[in-house]
Amino acid sequence: METISIFGNLSFALSALSFLMQDMSRLRLIAIVSAVFGIFYNYNVTESPLWLVIFWLSTFLTINLSMLVTEHIRNKSAKFNKDEQELFETLFPELSAFEFLQLLNAGSWKTIRSRERFISAQKENFKLALIWRGQARVLKGKKVLANLKRGTLIGEISFLTGEKPTADVLLERGSLILAWDHEKLRRWLSKNTDAASIFQRLITSDLAAKI
Repeated sequence: METISIFGNLSFALSALSFLMQDMSRLRLIAIVSAVFGIFYNYNVTESPLWLVIFWLSTFLTINLSMLVTEHIRNKSAKFNKDEQELFETLFPELSAFEFLQLLNAGSWKTIRSRERFISAQKENFKLALIWRGQARVLKGKKVLANLKRGTLIGEISFLTGEKPTADVLLERGSLILAWDHEKLRRWLSKNTDAASIFQRLITSDLAAKI
């Protein structure tokens, strides 16, 4: 095999590898390296450079590079307070900083000043929340079914199924929650499919832990 052919094979191999990447940043980075090898190959493989191929490879390289730079700038501009940073690192490390900032902006933080009935049994529920400090009690009548603590979701079944809750959820005084409106969260997740799969895994693991 001629030495120049190695660069051509590397270019195609890396291009194929990029399609296996679920992380968009890694995909773009591998695609950039693939384009570099491809440009070198098409410049040297014949006596006259293959300018048409080189032009389009350069275009793809420029697009991916600009997107990587934009993503880097967005992530650097995302600033979090102590609770948000800890939440990001604990439950959402697979999201980019900018994606997590958008997720925060889709909801709102709420401190519970006095005991609050967050969800009422047999009534429509349009809220999903994550307990970050404090706790909540799940009640059916006067019977306590469960005590929910830090890192637990509230209202996830209603979010998934649209059905009315079968139990009450009372938040204790001093609790801190991150709450989302169902429709607003669904709109954001529909526009961010990678984040949606990560959020779905969080809900699944939360439900599994409650069984």
